[in-house]
Amino acid sequence: MDLTISILDLKEDEFVRSIYNLEEAGINSFHIDVMDGKFTESKNNIDDMYSKLSLLNQVSIMKKDVHLMTYDLERNIDLFSFLEPDIITVHYEAIIKEYNLEKETKEKQIQKIKEVMGYIQKKGVKARN
Repeated sequence: MDLTISILDLKEDEFVRSIYNLEEAGINSFHIDVMDGKFTESKNNIDDMYSKLSLLNQVSIMKKDVHLMTYDLERNIDLFSFLEPDIITVHYEAIIKEYNLEKETKEKQIQKIKEVMGYIQKKGVKARN
């Protein structure tokens, strides 16, 4: 079993020490929750999580899963794939709403999901939804 830890609330001034302690505790990967304040009713933390992932890449070789709880998927996929995470996770609901597929057939919805997954994979990252 893998143990993945979210870095959402790690404090900036303790970030590197916290990462080291988590690795020493035996975690297998890091989970990076990215929110745009629209898909979720929370704050927009895109810039903060981008900075954290950038720093995380400098201090850890552990696997990283970027969890996009956002709309504007292509822009955010492009942005975060630049930092080479191992996995990018997107929400089914975000794809359906962003591409106005709510009233479309299941086949059309599935086709768009495959397109988004393919887009992520072309960036050299595993895709999950």
